[in-house]
Amino acid sequence: MTVLMRWLNLAAIGGMLLCYLAAYVNPARYWQSAFVALSYPYLLLLHAGFMLFWVVTKNYKNILFSFLCLLLGWSHLNSLFAFRWANQEVPSSKPTYTVLTYNVGTIKWGKGDVSLRANDFLARQNADFLLLQEVPTVENYLLSKVPFLQQYPFFYQATSDGKVIFSKFPIGDHGCLRSENSSNGSTFADIELPEKKIIRLYNVHLQSNSVSGSLQKLGNEQENSEQLKQKARGILAQIRHTYPMRVEQAEQLCQHARQSPNWVVLGGDFNDTPQSYIYRMLGENRCDAWQVAGMGWGVTYRERPPFLHIDHILMHPKFEIFSCKILDEAHLSDHNPVVSCFSF
Repeated sequence: MTVLMRWLNLAAIGGMLLCYLAAYVNPARYWQSAFVALSYPYLLLLHAGFMLFWVVTKNYKNILFSFLCLLLGWSHLNSLFAFRWANQEVPSSKPTYTVLTYNVGTIKWGKGDVSLRANDFLARQNADFLLLQEVPTVENYLLSKVPFLQQYPFFYQATSDGKVIFSKFPIGDHGCLRSENSSNGSTFADIELPEKKIIRLYNVHLQSNSVSGSLQKLGNEQENSEQLKQKARGILAQIRHTYPMRVEQAEQLCQHARQSPNWVVLGGDFNDTPQSYIYRMLGENRCDAWQVAGMGWGVTYRERPPFLHIDHILMHPKFEIFSCKILDEAHLSDHNPVVSCFSF
């Protein structure tokens, strides 16, 4: 039994090492690498199980196998669970700003007290900048449903686009990045701060795999094995189709952000985890607010597949990041909002 478990533990280590390498493999060319990246939370649980087994059987030396493997990928572990005792103290001597990103696509604005709860939630956060994804038309609908948003004198939403940037400070240059075959992509706005400084905010919503609904139904209905296989093949085909679109959108965003004359903040629904190729591309020469100043459980997606961290805030490395929180008390959407406090 011990010998078998040791070999299985080594196989799990091999899977985890492949997961670490997936960030360097373009899924537009090798789409299988995307599945390897998504497997990280489950491999992590598997290694926790192995470590528990070695403790129970008193084979303490074997714990090192999994422990060293997880230590090698510390940044990945920190993305899922941030180890920090307290947030950094915010100095009163310098101005600070808060940015909040939230995919609100599944909020039922007209149902019961949902709009009131959304209004109260956003009012409590009172962020300086809101990056909302999958939003109805702001002027004709959302402002009437969520009156707190009228406190923001400046906002930008491109025509027929679900992404909107709300700001308490004037917006200068702005625009929308779109791909030919999708409404997903990014919008940007240059924000003119009181200190006569300008930062550029990107509201990011990259192409979704669009399989959550299928995953919810998979196995819930009485179907034979052939029907389940057919559904599974359909899910795989959908993922294989959407990954090249997401890579294209991320490359377009990277190229545009490199040309920005101002320091950049990227926030939004990337539809990819920190183990992915796309996250590594967008995070190059930037700091992840969660990994710098987050604390606790780092899951932002509330539906199937579980344990995913796909909503991110990435910043220019010269920003000073004081805190980052994933707010799981809202329970309004299938995403948890992410908010970060920062300064120059």
